[in-house]
Amino acid sequence: MMLKLRDIKTIVDIPDNSLIYLLLVCIIGFIIVYFVGYYIWSKFKKKKIKNTKKITLEMLRNLDFCNVKSVAYNFSLHAEILINNSNKAEFKQINTELLKYKYKKEVDDLSPELITKIQEFIGV
Repeated sequence: MMLKLRDIKTIVDIPDNSLIYLLLVCIIGFIIVYFVGYYIWSKFKKKKIKNTKKITLEMLRNLDFCNVKSVAYNFSLHAEILINNSNKAEFKQINTELLKYKYKKEVDDLSPELITKIQEFIGV
């Protein structure tokens, strides 16, 4: 005597979009993390550039004009960091004037006009 069970029904398909929702949340999360990371990275990069310019400016302000070769080499090396569109021509002019003080064993003292130009470029 087997009785048929009448209350058990067949399996019904239920529409499930949870995978799509999960993927959307993950993609949006990655996008947010990317932009936050990029923002933080750019802040640190700008801060580093400002620190480099400050250090370079301090080094140029401490140039000893008695040591001519040191001034010629250090100004040419470090002043390139401070170049922008407004003072590019001035830097090139000073750098060409400093060429006669480089690559020689003995050199004369810097001219007062050149010292003044260097100090004006540095902003002393």
